[in-house]
Amino acid sequence: MTKEIGFIGLGVMGFHMASHLLKQKKRIHIIDRESLNTKKFIKRYKNTGLLKSYKNLYELAKNVHLIVSCVGNDKDLKNVYLSKNGILAGIKPKTSIVDHTTASPEISKYLHKQFLKKRSFFFDAPMSGGEIGAKEGKLSLMVGGDKDKISLISPTLQIYSKSLIYMGKSGNGQITKMVNQICVAFFIQGLSEVLFFAKKKKIN
Repeated sequence: MTKEIGFIGLGVMGFHMASHLLKQKKRIHIIDRESLNTKKFIKRYKNTGLLKSYKNLYELAKNVHLIVSCVGNDKDLKNVYLSKNGILAGIKPKTSIVDHTTASPEISKYLHKQFLKKRSFFFDAPMSGGEIGAKEGKLSLMVGGDKDKISLISPTLQIYSKSLIYMGKSGNGQITKMVNQICVAFFIQGLSEVLFFAKKKKIN
């Protein structure tokens, strides 16, 4: 049976990621919002026969086997998943949920616990690679969650990523992303110091 995939968050990254799924003939379910990106996405793919839109998250959750989200922050995640008519309220047992949002480990672990109560499986999978990586389908994903369920999501994630690294229990994907960002910050700071030193010593 073809998996029905719910995709939430058609922003800079999500637009390209969802596009890759459609190009691989995956059936995509989205929320019809007033954002320009959502309207653009619907206009581009409405005639494929693979796209279905909903007015609320509850209805979307009832009709999919896998949910992928890529939103802004912890607050957005709470609105999407925990609101009265959100994903958690409508979720079916044995649904897999993959969140690509760069968020806190705490919210990821909390959502993991809440979905387990519904016999569903939540994974935190923040990414690196930027918009270019999303556009080219070459993102790097750092995944936290139940190891014995990773096979449920990996075939889908591999469509828009070049690497998928399992980092351990729920929240570990977010922690790994934090480590990655700290390393980048140190590199930028170090490079700034080197350039300042070279300029001071009149080295071109």
